[in-house]
Amino acid sequence: MREGAACGLFIVLLDAVLSLALWAGLVLLEFPGPGGLAGVWASGAAKWPVLHVVTSALTDGEHRSVLRRFVALLCLLPPVFVSGRVLVANPSSPEAHAGPSPDLIVLLLLAPVSSSLACAVWEKGLCGNGKLKDGDQANARQLLMRLVKYFRPDTLYLIAAFSFLILGVICDTFIPLYQGKVIDMLRGQVLQNGFCFAVGQLALVSLGSALFSGMRGGIFMCSLARLNKRLKHLLFHTLLQQEVNFFDENKPGRLSSRLHSDVERMGRTVALNANALVRSSVKTCLMLGMMLQLSWQLTMLTCIEIPLLATLQNKYSAVSKELKDQIQDCHARNKELASQTLGGIRTVRSFRAEREEARRYNEALDQMCAVKRRSGIYSSVFCVLRRLVRVAIKILMLLQARSLISSGRLSIGSLVSFFLYQKPMSNNIKEISYCYRETVSMEGVISKVFSYLDRKPRCQEAGDLAPEKLRGRILFENVTFSYASTPQDTPVLKSVSMELQPGKMTALVGPSGSGKTSCVSLLKRLYEPQGGRILLDGEPLHHYQHKYLHQKMALVSQNPELFSGSLRYNIEYGLRERSIERVKEVAKKIHADKFISELEYDTDVGECGGKLSDGAKQCIAIIRALVREPQVVVLDEATSKLDIEAQHAVLPEILSRGRTVLVVAHQLKTVETADHIVFLEDGRVVEEGTDEELMAKRGRGIHVDSAPIMPVLTTSYAHGTSSTPLRHTTIAESLLRTVERWPDREAMAFLQDGVRKTFAEFQKDVDQAAAGLLALGLTKGDRLGLWGPNTYEWILFQFATAKAGIIMVAVNPAYQTQEAEFALRKVGCKAVVCPTWFKTQKYCDMLRQICPEIDTSRPGDIKSARLPDLRSVILLDSRQPGTFHLDDVMQAGSSQFAQQLQDLQRKIMFDDPINIQFTSGTTGRPKAATLSHHNVVNNAYFVGKRVGYDWRPHTRICLPVPLYHCFGSVGGGLCMALHGVSLVFPSAGYDGKANLAALESERCTFIYGTPTMYVDMINQPVLAKTDLSSVEAGIMAGSPCPPELVRRVFFDMGIKEITVGYGTTENSPVTFCASPTDNMERKSETVGYILDHIEAKIVNPSSGELVPLGAAGEIMIRGYCVMLEYWGDKDKTDECISKDGWYKTGDIGSMDAYSYCRIQGRIKDMIIRGGENIYPAEIEQFLHTHPKVMEAQVVGVKDARMGEEVCACIKLVDGENCTAEEIKAFCKGQIAHFKIPHYVLFVTSYPLTITGKVQKHKLREDTEKQLGLTQGK
Repeated sequence: MREGAACGLFIVLLDAVLSLALWAGLVLLEFPGPGGLAGVWASGAAKWPVLHVVTSALTDGEHRSVLRRFVALLCLLPPVFVSGRVLVANPSSPEAHAGPSPDLIVLLLLAPVSSSLACAVWEKGLCGNGKLKDGDQANARQLLMRLVKYFRPDTLYLIAAFSFLILGVICDTFIPLYQGKVIDMLRGQVLQNGFCFAVGQLALVSLGSALFSGMRGGIFMCSLARLNKRLKHLLFHTLLQQEVNFFDENKPGRLSSRLHSDVERMGRTVALNANALVRSSVKTCLMLGMMLQLSWQLTMLTCIEIPLLATLQNKYSAVSKELKDQIQDCHARNKELASQTLGGIRTVRSFRAEREEARRYNEALDQMCAVKRRSGIYSSVFCVLRRLVRVAIKILMLLQARSLISSGRLSIGSLVSFFLYQKPMSNNIKEISYCYRETVSMEGVISKVFSYLDRKPRCQEAGDLAPEKLRGRILFENVTFSYASTPQDTPVLKSVSMELQPGKMTALVGPSGSGKTSCVSLLKRLYEPQGGRILLDGEPLHHYQHKYLHQKMALVSQNPELFSGSLRYNIEYGLRERSIERVKEVAKKIHADKFISELEYDTDVGECGGKLSDGAKQCIAIIRALVREPQVVVLDEATSKLDIEAQHAVLPEILSRGRTVLVVAHQLKTVETADHIVFLEDGRVVEEGTDEELMAKRGRGIHVDSAPIMPVLTTSYAHGTSSTPLRHTTIAESLLRTVERWPDREAMAFLQDGVRKTFAEFQKDVDQAAAGLLALGLTKGDRLGLWGPNTYEWILFQFATAKAGIIMVAVNPAYQTQEAEFALRKVGCKAVVCPTWFKTQKYCDMLRQICPEIDTSRPGDIKSARLPDLRSVILLDSRQPGTFHLDDVMQAGSSQFAQQLQDLQRKIMFDDPINIQFTSGTTGRPKAATLSHHNVVNNAYFVGKRVGYDWRPHTRICLPVPLYHCFGSVGGGLCMALHGVSLVFPSAGYDGKANLAALESERCTFIYGTPTMYVDMINQPVLAKTDLSSVEAGIMAGSPCPPELVRRVFFDMGIKEITVGYGTTENSPVTFCASPTDNMERKSETVGYILDHIEAKIVNPSSGELVPLGAAGEIMIRGYCVMLEYWGDKDKTDECISKDGWYKTGDIGSMDAYSYCRIQGRIKDMIIRGGENIYPAEIEQFLHTHPKVMEAQVVGVKDARMGEEVCACIKLVDGENCTAEEIKAFCKGQIAHFKIPHYVLFVTSYPLTITGKVQKHKLREDTEKQLGLTQGK
């Protein structure tokens, strides 16, 4: 800044020296005068180049530009000033002819001072910091000039438009002048003779202004519309030529915005601003001339007012913007503070910090008030200064006008005309400034549009090869490829080589992400390989004509793209001269003619084919491909949604003409019938051959990133290999990561209690509860029993104990006194959390029966004879003697314990025990399965990944299953913590009607349930009236799932992606799980395929040897999921877990070559009738197909002759009647005679665990009593 001021001062001194030198030279040469007006202009012209060179030599950068403008002012201001004096001089005076004689004061004082003042006002007041750099100005100028070239076809229109614009402006300029003349004539006592002529002139120029302005606007809008059409057509054509990579990097929405919004905005801004700029500039010049003609003195005062007001406005705008930003920041801080305080009200209340929070909020309000007060002061000062300037100038103008009117140099009418010019003059200058800034601001938009117009496709140009006959032999030679969005060192295809033979069908298979879609895209020339080449009949693909190649090579995808329009338009898309008879012929061959004839060819298919079913879309896509008579056909699961008849017809028709067929296969039948199978994995060809050849190779493991599509198993052993590594995190760490990702997403909703929590709110409660547990004296490794129904507090303490390193013990809420005492004593619980009562369960009273010492003990100091480890009882809903209330725990966690909690996190390891789950007790007394963070975190993660929580937009799970069971706590609570899903709890205890209401009201997308729960929901009378359209998928697990029930859930409830899972509490719990994409057969007949990183085998229960594929045996599991131990029961642990880590499930099942598992029952449930092994699950599944049977359970009962006999306990559909003879007749000839139930009992209920599992041992005991078989046992 100082450097610039110093240079400016030097230039002023140099200018003075040059002026004195010129003056002295004239004196020495004895010139009679300085040469008048011509001499002044010559003097300025002589000084300008000298000062310009000096300025360039002394300065650089921004100072150079400013000082060059200052030099121009310094040299031109004296000649302009003198010229103005000549223009306004009295014609009779000598100055009007010879020009005034400039004096030394004008040259040495007035010019530097005026130039400095004008330069300072412009640079600091009007331009500020908004100036563009020289390079930016040049770039903007080039872009604008290029845009102007696109107006060339409209040159005549534009000449006419600008001509009308200038004529309209001229008319506008004369209107105030004639108005003043009319006013002067009206002042006279008698109207002057020229009055009517003056009124006529006024009317004429007014009419001309309206006429010319209208014609100018119409022509400009017409030209603008033509320009937009040209630019849009050119840009759209350019976009269509780009390679597909370009569209991967630039989303369709952004390109569409450039094509429509930006092109229109660009043309409109530039065209209209040019219109306004020219109009305002011409009008300003004309009005300035008229004002000078009326009164140069008043004009000078006006010229002083405009820069002063502009300077004030610029300064105020800068200050105002800064203050507005500060006010917005204050608003944001206040909102955050209020939200944080109200959201954490429990913490605030616990620490009694209400007064402190009120003080903080009041301080924030005071700060915002101070900023607003300062803003108001600045606004008031600005308004006062602006009005003072205007009033001062107005007073000076009136005083000057009075003097002029008194001297006869100005009339009243002329004064009115002058004032009528003054206001538009100011507006015109503002408009010129605005138009300039607005046009320059469009540089980014114009630059982006032109960058698209200039872009050349980055792919090889298509050749001109178009042979009449094409065999269709395709060869991939060491093809390497990577997408633009992926690093070059991690290609998606790595030296892929394969051959597709004419007349043969090749199946391309592999897990998701293996490169199948990339191969198809390269084959269609949507992308270009970075290495290797693809040959078609020995020629590279790019040698063929673009149109020829895509006519001879057709792609049909699983979800084909259709366009808005008629059926005929979509079938004939891109074709010419294709007869409708040919279309009908193709439709008939693939058995789609009936469907086509029903629709008619001119039927509108809706936007993107929205009026058609998925099967109809595939039909149209196949017909569209075949009418082109291609030689190469690529099918990407293209027949998956067709009916069976059409599926069987499509492949023979495609292969009938010796076509080359590539199938991206997911359906097993397609793989098995292919002539050649290519298996891709991680971008490489792992193996290839026929189905028999691949089966003969044997030995491949099952890759479970996606549903297995290769029958690679040869024995009943499966290992779920995965590209996703195991997670080595604790429960608390997993929750924290999700909270950081989705703090404001709803984590859970307990509808019965009206409790809703976001992830951030839940995290606060967890931290507070965990610190409170430490304050009560619990330490890492202590056991805390959770005993109660599904409430917010249950899941709160599940995560609070995990964070504090306390082992949570899930106690069955249906346990009675003896069962609860067994569980609490078995694991040595130090604390119990429970409600006072729920329904018929009086938890507090039962605890008092077990521990009568509670009533006489201080809270936290219980000493019980029957439960020696118990110290604390925490009640959720009441205060009782000797117990803590939930609020006591939440308030106990002071900053000391909060810090202790944070320090503890470093000591908690991911393989520490954290959860004890009692087994369901379906076969005897429950055992305490001990699970670690590693067990449950990984199981929840991979189950969620299997069912799609990682790709579904936002899953809301309806969770009626009890939290005390792994299905609820791991599949629900931990999936929430790991995948960010939202949990909806319909009720504290199971209620089928509440489940349906929750699915509808909360728009749940997912549902969990045991088979019994689904049966109950299907039979709810309100099911038909319930809107389940939001429910996409669900999980059925917890006990054997009858195939007929899975089908009913699919069809009756409309849940298309029902997934069946299998596992045990000891396995954390899930080991097998289906995929949402599995077909109905697999969903209903199996429990899915092996889960990631888990091993499973089927063995002979007697010998321990592997059984052949498909044979039944005991399921054994090994991997991260296997529990640590049965707490305090080493013998049972060693009995169930072998020395090499295999867990014996006790379940009977079989496995196929894809690792899909079928469950046939439990070993202990197996019925041995006269030496025949009978699995109850097989008979139960068959009985479920009877139309009158709602549910069936089969057990073995004592029989003196056979050892055991089959007994079926059947629940009938409401309102149905049936007999035992009818059931036996239904079985005869359908299942083996020895499997037909000997006894048939009709029941209304079964003995269940709290999770809805049938307790078979109790059912067997009850049945034997009912049949009178208990004697002689």
